[in-house]
Amino acid sequence: MAQPYWHGVVLILWSLFSPSVANTCWRDTICSGPLDAAFSGPWEKNIYAPASRTVRPASSLSELKTNAVTYPSHPYKAELHGNGSLIVFDFGIEVGGIVHLDYTSTGSGALGLAFTEAKNWIGEWSDSSSALYHDGALYANISSAGKGTYVMSDKYLRGGFRYLTVFLVTNDSASVHIEDLSLELAFKPTWSNLRAYQGYFHCSDELLNRIWYSGAYTLQTNEVPVNTGRVTKGVTSGWVNNGTLGPGDTIIVDGAKRDRAVWPGDMGIAVPSAFVSLGDLESVKNALQIMYNTQNKTTGAFDESGPPLSQKDSDTYHMWSMIGTYKYVLYTNDTDFLSDNWASYKHAMEYIYGKVTYPSGLLNVTGTRDWARWQQGYNNSEAQMMYAVDPLYRRLSS
Repeated sequence: MAQPYWHGVVLILWSLFSPSVANTCWRDTICSGPLDAAFSGPWEKNIYAPASRTVRPASSLSELKTNAVTYPSHPYKAELHGNGSLIVFDFGIEVGGIVHLDYTSTGSGALGLAFTEAKNWIGEWSDSSSALYHDGALYANISSAGKGTYVMSDKYLRGGFRYLTVFLVTNDSASVHIEDLSLELAFKPTWSNLRAYQGYFHCSDELLNRIWYSGAYTLQTNEVPVNTGRVTKGVTSGWVNNGTLGPGDTIIVDGAKRDRAVWPGDMGIAVPSAFVSLGDLESVKNALQIMYNTQNKTTGAFDESGPPLSQKDSDTYHMWSMIGTYKYVLYTNDTDFLSDNWASYKHAMEYIYGKVTYPSGLLNVTGTRDWARWQQGYNNSEAQMMYAVDPLYRRLSS
């Protein structure tokens, strides 16, 4: 009788720990997020986050297809016939990650993949993740007739898009039957349940409800695996997203597609917004920690942005790192984090106070880099208002 018993135990353990069941977070990331939403109610219908980390197109744009056959009841399938044939898949919401594609081809050629966030950029070139040029397309080469599978290389992970254009390039009359197209979502890598929000909002105005939850979802898509930062050095076309952003497993960046880097200037809004909606500030902690790790140990100055960008010389973004620290500690009471970085925080305070001039008592801005303020400096108004970090320091030190 012992053999059937142990056989049953083995089956149960396999179901609990087999990769197909346990691997519900991003790749081999350890799941540390909540399993369920903290508050159940009618507001959950407004959550944009999918129920699964694997998603498929919600539909295709029939008005834009060229020499293609679509299947409305199975929108992840399509047929492309001949050179230049094209189909536009619509995921219905902003998504980001790695595309998986299964197909059968009658000949050789290549499938092109182009990504866009908005309809006005749909075509055989992806929209821009650098603001310098269109990103072009990825290509799945098909050497001969038969079945095939294409999986995007990890370094070409696409951070944010809604529309995926798939087109056929061939020198003959080949056709390709796309049998399955799916996307492995990369954002919020430590959560197995992407809908497990720990905060909620609900009112009688449905538009306001949608606005609130679209903001929460935007923050969620901006919390990414730490090894998926946008690389800029040496990249003159396309995109590369395999840069190291910071410590830990998850980190908050300024945008899922662009710039896909830590920018402390966003933390004034992002930190409290993430706290009241997602209720998880692990990504914020890691973003702040990389600013301390890369702080100039001689002067006390913070970089303007995290790696791999690592831009410097911004007094305002220096103060945003300090304000972000205050808000993170305020919301989490993470005194271990504060203790580990307290000496560096005081050094940062000494650096910025060293720029105060008298008798005016105003901050003289010499680190002039800032967002959309190309001519700022001296007694810049924004910097003077942020200079109110002084009471924050007193509150932290008490």
